[in-house]
Amino acid sequence: MFLFYTILYSLFIATFRIFSFTHPRIKVFFQIRKSKPDFQALKRRTKKGRDLYWFHASSVGEYEQARAVACVLKEKKKNCFIFFTVFSDSAYYQRKDDQIHDAFFALPFDFPFVMKKWISQLNPAAIFYARYDVWPNMARTAKQMDVPQYLISAAVTKTSSRWKGISALFHRKVYSFLTKIYTMDLNSASFLQEQNLPAQFAGDTRYDAVVEKLQKEPVSISRWKKDLEKWIKKAEYSLLAGSTYPTSEKMILQWMKENSDRKVILVPHHVNQNHSDEIRQLAAKLKIPTLFFSQWQKKTGSIPEKTRLIVIDETGILPYLYSLSMVAYVGGGFEGSVHSLLEPLASLATILTGPAFQNAPEANVLKQKGFLFSVEKPDSDCFHTAFKKAMRVANNNRIPMEEFLKSNLGASRKIVEDVLGQGIE
Repeated sequence: MFLFYTILYSLFIATFRIFSFTHPRIKVFFQIRKSKPDFQALKRRTKKGRDLYWFHASSVGEYEQARAVACVLKEKKKNCFIFFTVFSDSAYYQRKDDQIHDAFFALPFDFPFVMKKWISQLNPAAIFYARYDVWPNMARTAKQMDVPQYLISAAVTKTSSRWKGISALFHRKVYSFLTKIYTMDLNSASFLQEQNLPAQFAGDTRYDAVVEKLQKEPVSISRWKKDLEKWIKKAEYSLLAGSTYPTSEKMILQWMKENSDRKVILVPHHVNQNHSDEIRQLAAKLKIPTLFFSQWQKKTGSIPEKTRLIVIDETGILPYLYSLSMVAYVGGGFEGSVHSLLEPLASLATILTGPAFQNAPEANVLKQKGFLFSVEKPDSDCFHTAFKKAMRVANNNRIPMEEFLKSNLGASRKIVEDVLGQGIE
C-alpha cells in the first residue's frame, strides 16, 4: 500500500516539476523547498537537553491552529525549540517571519529516504500535525523511529471521500501511526474511535489562536483604527465586509445605493490593482463616495465627511477591523466555502454570509444560536432582509457570543498538558 502511494506520489511530483517551467505558482512550490535546514547547526542549538518539537501545517489557517499549541508549549517548556514546516507557499511567505518558531521551512517531499534523513537529524521530541495534513511516509517513518506524533484540531466526517473504500483503509493505517488524535468535536472523536484509532475530544485550537491574535493588536494599526471608528460610528447603520469577492461586492454596493444612510468598510479577499479598479469603477457608477485605504494613508489626513465606503486595499489587517461594526459580512459563501467566522465572532459581531458555509465546523452552531444569518441569493433585497435580522439581535448577541467564545477556549492548553503527561480534563 505504501509502495503504491510512493510510486503515485513520485509521478505526481515529476508531473508537477514539468509544469513548473510554465506555471509561476508551481515554480514557487519547488523554489521554497530549495531552502533546507543546516542539521549540524540545529544540533548545536538543541544540545544540552533542549527538546525540539516539530509542528507541521498545510496553510495559513492550519498554521494558526498549530501556533496556538506551540505558544502554550513554549510557555510550559521555555527552553524548547519550535521547528515549523508548512506545505503551501502562501503560508511560507506569510508566516516565515513569525516570532514563535525557532526554525521555519517548507515541508520536504514525502519520500521515505527524505523523511528518514530529516527525522533522524532533527531527533524531535514529538511531531504535531494540524487539522488533517498527515503525510504517509513522514508518519510511518516517525513511527518506525519511535517519535510520538499528535494530530490537533482534527475534524472528520463519515461522508468524506477520505473515509470511503480503499482510501479509508489507507487513512486508517496512516492515522494508526499517531500517538493520539485530538479532535475539534465529539462526533469526530466518536467516529475515529469506531475505527479503533486513538482519538480524544479536546476542542478547536483556532479559538485560542484568534483570541490571542486580537489581544496583541499592533500599535501601528491601533493608531489609525481610531479614526475609522469615529467615521463609522457617525452612521446609523454600518457594516464591516471581510474577505469579499466581486459577487458580494456588487450586492453590497447596490444595497448601499438603495440605502443612503449606510457606511461600509470593505476588505477584499484578493488585493491587486485590477480588483481595486473594478471596485472603484463600480462605486463611481453607483455614485458612492469611496476612499481607498492606501490613498488615505498617503495623505494621512482626516476621512472626508462625504465618504460612505472605505476599501482596505492592504493585507493582514482584516482580523483587527471586525470590532468596528456590530454586524459583519464574511465572504466566500457565494464561492463555495466561507472564510473565517471566528474572527468576527471573537469581535462579538453578528455574522452575515452566503449559503455555502458548511465547510466551517462552527457555522451550524452559530446559526442555531442566532449569531449567523445566511444571505440566500447575491442580490440587494436578500441582503437587506438578512441585514435587518442581524441588526435586530446584534446588540443582545454580544453577551451570549462572549460566553460562547469563552466556553470554547483552552483546547491548546488541554493538548499540551496531556502531551506532557499532566492530564486532560
